[in-house]
Amino acid sequence: MKGSAESEFLCAAHKTATSCSAIDYMVHNLDQATSILLNIKNFQSRVSISETKSLDTIVRRLYRLFAHTYHFHSDVFTEFEKDMHLC
Repeated sequence: MKGSAESEFLCAAHKTATSCSAIDYMVHNLDQATSILLNIKNFQSRVSISETKSLDTIVRRLYRLFAHTYHFHSDVFTEFEKDMHLC
């Protein structure tokens, strides 16, 4: 996914980091975040969360998705926000 003319984000969902289209990058990251968060081995309690490096990575990647969507597709983002109040 191209972040800008100078930067490109490689998708870590593949065996080796690969360039994907923006929508594929987003879907891969959302799928990966969901599987990590729902894995009982990673989060044994729904009440308390132990420190984990993967949580920082998930939040950083999800932030990139929101930032990209807001910056490049603000009309779609705003319309979605009116109904869902995700942010």
